[in-house]
Amino acid sequence: DDYSIGRVGAPVSTCKLRLVNWEEGNYFVTDKPNPRGEIVIGGDCITLGYFKNHKQTQEAFKIEGGNRWVYTGDIGEVFPDGTLKII
Repeated sequence: DDYSIGRVGAPVSTCKLRLVNWEEGNYFVTDKPNPRGEIVIGGDCITLGYFKNHKQTQEAFKIEGGNRWVYTGDIGEVFPDGTLKII
């Protein structure tokens, strides 16, 4: 059991999680000891978009590699055990 403060846990099996560099904030997926960056979530768990907000949907939701992803705008850190901390 992991009771670390500030972690939100690992993604559920139907969701994919990855980080992308957020250069403006100096967070990179190559950061040591743990990768940090903007949280991107994908998989069947993703909504079709923002309610009545086509512009924001176009900005945040992308199809990449055959998967639907949402760029959350949140910054996170992923630990070796797969858990995520929102920074």
